[in-house]
Amino acid sequence: MSYLASFFTALSASILALALLIRLLHRLKIAVQPREDRWHRIPTPKFGGVGIFAATALGFLVAYFSYPEQREPLPLTLFAGVVLIFGFGLLDDVKPMTPMGKLIAQLVAASVAVFFGYTTDFFLPRFGDTPVARLLNSGVTIVWLVSITNAMNLLDNMDGLAGGISLIACSVLGYFFWESGEVVLLLLCLAFGGALLGFLFFNFPPAKIFMGDSGSQFLGFTLALLAVARQPQASNVFAIIAVPTLVFTLPLAEAIFVTITRWSRGESPFKGGRDHTSHRLIAFGLTERQALWVLYSIALAGGITAIVVESLNYTLSLILLPIIVVSLLIFTTYLAGVKITGDEGETQKGNVRKVLIHWISGRSLLEVFLDSVLISFSFYLAVIFGVPISQADQIRFFIQTLPLALISGYVAFFFTQIYRDVRSYLQVENIYRYVQAALWAGFFLWLLRFFVAADQGITPAAVLIFGVTLFGGLMITKFSFQALDTLSTRSRTSKAERVLLYASADSLRYLLPYLMSEKNGTVQLVGLITDQEAWIGKRIYNLRVLGKIEQLGDLIRNHRIQGVIVEEGKASQPKLRQILDISVRSRPCWVRVITLSVVDYDQYLGS
Repeated sequence: MSYLASFFTALSASILALALLIRLLHRLKIAVQPREDRWHRIPTPKFGGVGIFAATALGFLVAYFSYPEQREPLPLTLFAGVVLIFGFGLLDDVKPMTPMGKLIAQLVAASVAVFFGYTTDFFLPRFGDTPVARLLNSGVTIVWLVSITNAMNLLDNMDGLAGGISLIACSVLGYFFWESGEVVLLLLCLAFGGALLGFLFFNFPPAKIFMGDSGSQFLGFTLALLAVARQPQASNVFAIIAVPTLVFTLPLAEAIFVTITRWSRGESPFKGGRDHTSHRLIAFGLTERQALWVLYSIALAGGITAIVVESLNYTLSLILLPIIVVSLLIFTTYLAGVKITGDEGETQKGNVRKVLIHWISGRSLLEVFLDSVLISFSFYLAVIFGVPISQADQIRFFIQTLPLALISGYVAFFFTQIYRDVRSYLQVENIYRYVQAALWAGFFLWLLRFFVAADQGITPAAVLIFGVTLFGGLMITKFSFQALDTLSTRSRTSKAERVLLYASADSLRYLLPYLMSEKNGTVQLVGLITDQEAWIGKRIYNLRVLGKIEQLGDLIRNHRIQGVIVEEGKASQPKLRQILDISVRSRPCWVRVITLSVVDYDQYLGS
């Protein structure tokens, strides 16, 4: 009953408080005006954080004092930093603070939390309960609290995003508190979740109110502090740091991504802008709500993985985590190449920065890091399943010999020139190069085994597993960009004109990239028209052959076609007249001819 009281009291209070706030702020004409670097298009009030904070406090206190039989000591010290960060955020909403002022306020709130004993235990297993361990734990905790607070602030860039991600993180933390029997912290999580759900009623697109800094900083700081306050069930140091990181996968990835891309363009990471992950998904072709559900799914996947990692043993955790990291890196690397603003190519000068700009804008830096994770994961599986030693020795052996695997992989990649491939234009021929890269990587690793002690040699089975896994990983990571390009094209053309293409199969490999390119996003190719009876029902370059030219009328009606594109080689006068007559009789649609020819230079100038 106390759990239900905490959640539903906060939910009801949040809805009521925010409804009153919206009416009051509109009456007082206090609202954020639309700006070029913001997403909203109508004036919208921004003090939603006040409603979230008040509803969370009310829901928790009602549940806590209504059921004394379940009462534990009230953690007043936990709320000291939370109240401080909310107060600083509210001041920022009333009178905007400078980035340095915000950072100082966050450091003060984080220091108060650490002073009252809320720190991670990450360094205790290594150094014991010593002053050095306590100092390091305090420093890591302050960095953690400030980082998540700012990450959530950056994530508050689209209607429903920060609130929804926070609700998912809060639910995962609540599960951990329920598992460990920490009643008071669970009550707080439930009240927080109820308040967030009530806020989403008014903040889901199109938003009627924003949370403001009083909301985003309160959300980030409170969730980060709850992650520190929980008692990890896993005993290993790896899980102690991996679990909270996974819970906040999306906010951390967003913060790192935006910071790197803005810094590479010579811009401040603290300024506003429409270059966030959510905005890149819109440019990718998704609607605003579709982008939200994609990001919610990523956050949910991170939370579920955190729960799984906590319950799995150390070895299985190390197998699962690289898969999550690689998937997130593929997604991030692809989005880094999605152009958002017209001036993304203009950057500040400077030798070091110019090099970094070139790498980041070409995705090279992210690709190299992605490949390092891929090589490490491949070698880890090779050691686990190919080196017959104890589990403890396997981990030690993996760490000791990982540099040899990285050298082997990168040298093989260099010699086979896979970094010269543009991923969006990979072909079947590239598969042969990936086979070469995997074979060379295994061969180099086999040669480098002589640098390892004789009693810990790399076996042929390990080399085979390393090569096979590396090839599979290369195929997935490299060709995933083409899959994402296909999804992007389909998303952009979902509302485009539906078109049939009448062309020869030999010319399709040249015509399709142009017709399906971004600048032709107003055209959606539905299928092909053919002169070959045997081709009907088959697929050519992933386009279905729908029928012959004599069936054009039925095809136009059945598939709601709005246009027909004819290749120049098929565009004889009688054929064009036949197509035009059929298209006019069946359903009003246009007919266009596409040409592909080489013109003499003098003739081109004369034209």
